[in-house]
Amino acid sequence: MARAGADDRKPDEASPTPELRRPLFKLDASVLDARNLSFKAWGAFSLLVVGVATAICVVFWGPNMGFPAAIGGEIGREVKNGFTWLTVNGDWLFNGIKTVILQFMAWLEDGLTWMPWPAVVLAVGLVAWRASGVALAVFSISALVTIGFMGRLPNNFDTLWESSMETLALIVVSVLLSLLFGIPLGILAARSGWVNIMIRPILDIAQTMPSFVYLVPAL
Repeated sequence: MARAGADDRKPDEASPTPELRRPLFKLDASVLDARNLSFKAWGAFSLLVVGVATAICVVFWGPNMGFPAAIGGEIGREVKNGFTWLTVNGDWLFNGIKTVILQFMAWLEDGLTWMPWPAVVLAVGLVAWRASGVALAVFSISALVTIGFMGRLPNNFDTLWESSMETLALIVVSVLLSLLFGIPLGILAARSGWVNIMIRPILDIAQTMPSFVYLVPAL
């Protein structure tokens, strides 16, 4: 009976629909996307905004308004002071990280130079074959053999083969460190929108800045 009574309710007596519980104001992200505007609408809006900005600047600061470059001096000094503080107070941390990385790289380099050169060439060729195919394997083997036959560097006791093993050890360590930090951060950013929002500008800045700028504390 109770079920029948519930089914006999009139439509206006039913529970409130989800539409009635929607927020009063909801910002649609598509409104902020200029690609959703027609070219004429975007052009008119852009001309209006630039025109209003130009008029305000001309009225209050004159037509030859220069860029406030003096503000950049203060920013530069603060950035320099921040790097100095980080270098001095984080010396123990950066030296510890550098010691661990350099020791691991030295072990890897010693192992590569200890191995017979045909074994190293074959190992690199097999990895290239597995990763991309025969073409890359042949190219990798040919490149390593060519480097070995080129002899010594000018005014240097090391041969090009030894120097190439140092470079290979550095690349291997760099790739391992990138995977160590990149995979967890990538998974976390894919699962969390907030993490993605925070990481993306940092990655953009890191890609556009010279590497030695943000490696100064470690150096």
